[in-house]
Amino acid sequence: MIHTYAYMALSCLFSALLLLTVDCRIYRVSGRRREYRVARLFGWGLAALFAGCVTFLILRS
Repeated sequence: MIHTYAYMALSCLFSALLLLTVDCRIYRVSGRRREYRVARLFGWGLAALFAGCVTFLILRS
């Protein structure tokens, strides 16, 4: 079960980093303001989910 949470945390971190760096830059340069905001929202949401998973893993150990 712990390995599942660790895998989920790493995939959330990877997805959040991609959304916050690559997608936000693409949308900002192309002038898509709504997509830029949504990418930031989902990126920070995934970062929060990553933090929650890591906190759970630390407290569970």
